[in-house]
Amino acid sequence: MDRTRLRAAVLGHPISHSKSPLLHQAAYDHLGYPCDYAAIDLTAAEAPAFAASLHDGGGWAGLSVTMPLKAVMVGEMDRLDRRVQALGVLNTVTFSNAGSGTVLTGHNTDVDGIVRALRHAGVRERPRAVVLGAGGTACAAVAALAELGAAGVEVCARRFPDPAPGTAGVHAAGERTGIRVQSRHWEDAAQACSKADVVISTLPPRAAAAASGRTEPDLIVVTKYFPASDAAILAALGVHDVGENKAQEAEAKAAELVDSGLRWHFIGQLQTNKAKSVVRYAAAVHSVDRAGLVGALAKAMAAENRRRGGEGKPARGPLDCYLQLDLRQGQDLEPGRGGARPEEMLELADAVAAQPDLRLAGLMAVAPLGEDPAAAFERLRDLSAMLTDRYPDAAGISAGMSQDLEAAVEHGATHLRIGSDVLGPRPAVG
Repeated sequence: MDRTRLRAAVLGHPISHSKSPLLHQAAYDHLGYPCDYAAIDLTAAEAPAFAASLHDGGGWAGLSVTMPLKAVMVGEMDRLDRRVQALGVLNTVTFSNAGSGTVLTGHNTDVDGIVRALRHAGVRERPRAVVLGAGGTACAAVAALAELGAAGVEVCARRFPDPAPGTAGVHAAGERTGIRVQSRHWEDAAQACSKADVVISTLPPRAAAAASGRTEPDLIVVTKYFPASDAAILAALGVHDVGENKAQEAEAKAAELVDSGLRWHFIGQLQTNKAKSVVRYAAAVHSVDRAGLVGALAKAMAAENRRRGGEGKPARGPLDCYLQLDLRQGQDLEPGRGGARPEEMLELADAVAAQPDLRLAGLMAVAPLGEDPAAAFERLRDLSAMLTDRYPDAAGISAGMSQDLEAAVEHGATHLRIGSDVLGPRPAVG
């Protein structure tokens, strides 16, 4: 039977990194469902006009909604399911026909997904529950536990952000769904989890594992000024990651050790004119601190993949990008070791996330000279929590060198950049 092809899409900004179109289209094709699925980059300011256009029809079957539109689109709906009414956010829009035209209904299917997953896992009714994290998904988890009959839930988080206008924070979500929410500090998470029947983590894998104290940071051995032969010895001893901060030196070593299996991390200040050479060998750049460098790296990645395609080679994977932040405090600071100001972090993160060949991996920082490293890395940890509120997969924290690695580990570092403690004093240069 011939059927007119329908349309569906995922909405968000930025959205170029989304894999939803590939996954949905593959499923539709497998099922023989005549629907084309696309990604639509849509800002919050553009959402009202787009939503108004949906009433004109156009063969829409449904929409998936991601950040930053989950709350914005609520006000553009004709109908809301009870979960959206309680939480103030939606993630799905469905279409139906009424006598007056097309009706848009907003749904929050996160709650249903969590309920079904817990029941599939054998969770009993009225469980003793803990939720890790306090963002939007944590609110959905609170609502799901209410539907399972839990009398209360402990929510463990480093910070409890103020909810966006019109949305519910975890405490309001509890009040609206009839479940008692108790706030717990992150340091109490391990104890709380040990007594729970069910733990729902809304955090990235590393951050969730940190609650149990089981995480180990990855070691990046900094080989600056050491010969390539030393890096080869490290590879033979089982070291996987090495770091360089001089573009010319790094390029030469990587070329000499192309078959070593080492992952090269560029950790120094990077000029835009060096981006083309760095993407030929580096798996990650830890010093992304300005929009111009983001653009240069994206352009270089596209050129590198064209080069590889022309030589019959497969494209390389996305380049991991860590945003370097300047943790110095005060106004009118003189230029230092590089790094964006903390207030620039989210805008820079958006720029990286919008590039399909770049992967936003997390944050990097150096403890300011003359300051207690523990205090600086505590601020970095808090900034990481802000970043993962918007980009949950960007949980990496590249922090800690030989002189301050203990403080970095204590405050959640996932990658340590260690040189002299592994290789000894650097050789004299020149």
